[in-house]
Amino acid sequence: MADIQPLRYGPANLAKTDGNLWIGPAGTIAQMHWDPGHNLFAQIRGEKKWILVPPSESHMTYANKFSLSEIIQDSDVRERYPAFVESMEKAMASSASVEDLVGQGFSDSERRLIYSWLAQMNNCDVNAEEPDPEKTPLFLTAHRHEGMLKAGDLMFIPIGWRHFVRSLSASISMNWFFVPQQTLPPELNISRTLLEHLVHAA
Repeated sequence: MADIQPLRYGPANLAKTDGNLWIGPAGTIAQMHWDPGHNLFAQIRGEKKWILVPPSESHMTYANKFSLSEIIQDSDVRERYPAFVESMEKAMASSASVEDLVGQGFSDSERRLIYSWLAQMNNCDVNAEEPDPEKTPLFLTAHRHEGMLKAGDLMFIPIGWRHFVRSLSASISMNWFFVPQQTLPPELNISRTLLEHLVHAA
């Protein structure tokens, strides 16, 4: 921790202890996915290939989408959070709008619970390097921004940007997630998943 200097490019309240340390061999892959917040990513050693897709084309990345009904049918959720499941069922019966539910139907603690559960399941069902023209035809026409991070590089990935990462060599990286303070502009007309609705309702 003593080696980490103040994060001049991050929010003033971004704590050093909120970071993640990633160490892995060449060939390590992070499947196309999206993060539950803005991502400030630092490459310390080695090189990583990145493929990014803008949020306006999120519908082309075949992102996993989970409905509220799927969440409350999950046996682990029902067993561990019976009162929460009951609250969700009542909210669903009174509203058909995801925006209404996450904005008014749940408490902050309930929203955080759904958020943490869904944040673990944010992969996209697409091969970013060799997309299948039959299974994922939309991805073939998506604008893919490809680049490489080398030791000493710092990259900011705004929330909503899908990205695939491959380590080209043994690699050490660090990153920090933080929740955006403003919602995405409505004129982008982005089709958000439930997790993204939860982020922007926070």
